[in-house]
Amino acid sequence: MGMDAAYVSRSKAAFAFGSNESGMSVEISALLLRAVTCVEQDEASALDLIRRASSLLRPKPTRLERSDISSGGLAPWQVTRLNAFIVRNISQSILIEDLAHLCNLSTSYFSAAFKATYGVSPHNHLIHCRVEHAKKLMLEGNAPLCEIALDCGLADQAHLSRIFRNITGTTPSAWRRYAHKMARERVHAGFE
Repeated sequence: MGMDAAYVSRSKAAFAFGSNESGMSVEISALLLRAVTCVEQDEASALDLIRRASSLLRPKPTRLERSDISSGGLAPWQVTRLNAFIVRNISQSILIEDLAHLCNLSTSYFSAAFKATYGVSPHNHLIHCRVEHAKKLMLEGNAPLCEIALDCGLADQAHLSRIFRNITGTTPSAWRRYAHKMARERVHAGFE
């Protein structure tokens, strides 16, 4: 797999559950640690992990500027309405038809406008939102992963693990262990 093909692109718009600083730093640290451990055996994978970490460091806009809205994209009021709807309904099945109806658009036009605005399809955006919500739940408590999966609107723990690994490059349980370890180290070092 080429490095460019493995590169994970980020949406132009901020996610509704945007990563908090500690969650973001934990994910970056985990990616860099994995890169260091595999650089000797697989240089291409190590470079891919470093690129993923680098993409997380890029500043993300907190709101859409007028110049960021490409022709054929969604209006700011539609983006606001969509983000609020996704936050409220993240634990449920969210249909593209429902999102299109919120914006008063046909499903086909909505899909094209959504991609023009967010840079990804509605489905991929929802997957990223669900993963971000899962990270937030894992940082806030010790609920079992099967419960977190359901709270994120996913079928089961295996579904969560599969999409989580596709997005972050690691499993939810490994991410959680590493996040808790980093939090303990920060407390022990007196940073918190």
